[in-house]
Amino acid sequence: MSAPNRLLALVGASVFAGLVALDVAANGLVGGVTGETISERLGRARARGSVVARLLCVPLELLQADHCTAVLKK
Repeated sequence: MSAPNRLLALVGASVFAGLVALDVAANGLVGGVTGETISERLGRARARGSVVARLLCVPLELLQADHCTAVLKK
């Protein structure tokens, strides 16, 4: 892998890790479980039948099919 591609991969991984950290922090600020992402919280709520969670999962599932359920399986 060339130096620019390695740098891009490193920066991309760092940005992704930073976004996940922000996601976990935001979830914690609104009363979520420590270390849980908003997607995980939405997935659990949707599994319990929450209409709000089902609606909030829609835009996430445009990015990844069945995203709110897939994150629960990790």
